[in-house]
Amino acid sequence: MFLNWVLNWSDAPPEAWYAAFEYVTFIMNRTAKERLNWRTPVEALNGQTPDISMLLHFTFWEPVFIANYRDKGKKNFPSTSDEIIVRFIGFAKDVGHS
Repeated sequence: MFLNWVLNWSDAPPEAWYAAFEYVTFIMNRTAKERLNWRTPVEALNGQTPDISMLLHFTFWEPVFIANYRDKGKKNFPSTSDEIIVRFIGFAKDVGHS
């Protein structure tokens, strides 16, 4: 039910169903449930309240701009932007090292 709603609301293509599924389960696992005494499934599993601050910034299939890592320094006239538009599909479970 939620998966279809996310796909319909976001106008994502049908091929994005698995990414939408991961997005929905990520949110559902961090949403408090009455059955768990108003704790989240993640909290019930490991005893720690999950950080949900990132949920306030992006929605599934939202267009976002990132640095153009493929054509570093390539500028197209008349734009001087070094960013490209991509689609947001989910949250990182781990943070990489820079």
